Amino acid sequence: MNLAHDFGGKIDWDFGGHGKLWAYNLNYFEYLNQAGFPKEKGLALMQDYMANFGTLQNGFEPFPNSLRLISWIKFMVAQDLNTPDINDFLLTSALDLNDKLEYHLLGNHLLENGFALYFAAAWLNEPKLYRSARRILRRELREQVLADGAHFERSTMYHALMLFRLL
Repeated sequence: MNLAHDFGGKIDWDFGGHGKLWAYNLNYFEYLNQAGFPKEKGLALMQDYMANFGTLQNGFEPFPNSLRLISWIKFMVAQDLNTPDINDFLLTSALDLNDKLEYHLLGNHLLENGFALYFAAAWLNEPKLYRSARRILRRELREQVLADGAHFERSTMYHALMLFRLL
């Protein structure tokens, strides 16, 4: 988003100085999966986030929770990690998401909720999450993928995001 902020020694995961979208991006954790991102730094950020769990607001809204779940699981797979405390946090996050699905927004939000539940179900071997994910993804993909393969919002960005998740 081209807006930098130096937190010094302590990250404020709910920092609002650059607006809500910037705070959401901080909570998505997509930066974990950049080429060459150090494993130790990623784990330290994840541990810090979990240590601040009780005070977090932005990150536990359904959309950022969805993207964070996917980012963390992809990081765990790429780094060959299987850490019980992180897995417990992932399960808590996924169950919370499952209770707060974005049916009121639909579209790409509900689709990302479904993908996040699918990632969590596969990683954690959790049948309840798999059933929810399957129900959401079947319905939403049927609606959101047009006959020509494009995303129904006819946005190149949404099409690329959907295709990336499906791949």
